[in-house]
Formats: sequence, structure tokens, C-alpha cells
Amino acid sequence: MTELVEARATRHAQEDRFRALADTLPGVAFQRTRGRDGNAGFTYMSPNAEELLGIPAERLLGNWYAFAVDLRDRKAFDRSVEKAITERTDWSFSGRRRHPVTGEQWFTASAKLLDDGSGTLVYNGILFDTTKARRQEQILAQARDKPRLQTVPRVRSSRR
Repeated sequence: MTELVEARATRHAQEDRFRALADTLPGVAFQRTRGRDGNAGFTYMSPNAEELLGIPAERLLGNWYAFAVDLRDRKAFDRSVEKAITERTDWSFSGRRRHPVTGEQWFTASAKLLDDGSGTLVYNGILFDTTKARRQEQILAQARDKPRLQTVPRVRSSRR
């Protein structure tokens, strides 16, 4: 009986450490599963999801489509997820989504696959908001593309 109590205490301490780590990450930690039956969804979303994504973590757990990948990137996003599942590989994606408050938001996400052979695939990952970096890239690209004003040196005429 003592071993069971100690094992539970150890598990709770590990869970507390994990939550503390997830709460301090500059991105959103998540876990997404896909069962043998094809049912898929987030089973964990760090509490800072609402701050970064504008959606409470609980809402994302109930409906992962609430994440709202932008329609321009939706097909590529879905293909990347299906490819990772079909090929049983890690997953990554960069694209746009609709933030409910600020509008367009760029993100980069990646996840490591845990496949224990039971038929349920578990992806543990992290998502980062890359909007500021994308905007800076756009500003730099626009600056590079602007035609430079060339000054032509004035030639003095010898006629008077």
C-alpha cells in the first residue's frame, strides 16, 4: 500500500512540474491524439492558450477546429496533419489563423509523435505566435522592393 501512495505522490509531483513548465513557455503546449477509430482532437492545451490564441483552452479541447486555420492555409494544414498520421512521423506547420480579437495571426507549430503500437497516436507539441516576425519580414521585403531614387549628378553647362 505504501508503494502505491508513493507512486501517486511521485506522479502528482511530475504533473505539477509539467504544468509549471507548460505555463512558462513562450508558446502554447498541446497534446493531440488520434485513436484507431479516427477520432482526433486536443487532449491537452496549456492554460496560456487564451492569451496567445484568443480562445480558452477548454474550448479548443472540445472543438479543435475552433483553432481557425485561415482558409488560405486550411488545405495545406489538413494535408500536413494527414501526412504525419499516415506516415507516422513528427509534424510541423507554419501558416495563418484567425485570431478572434486581432485578426490575422501567423503561427508555427511542431509536434513529436509518440506511437506505442496500441493504435492511438499521441502528438506532443508546441505552437508559437510568429506574427511580429512575419510583419517585420514584410516590412523589410517592401523596403527592398521599393525603387531607389537615383540622383543624377548635375552637369554644368559650359555655355553662358
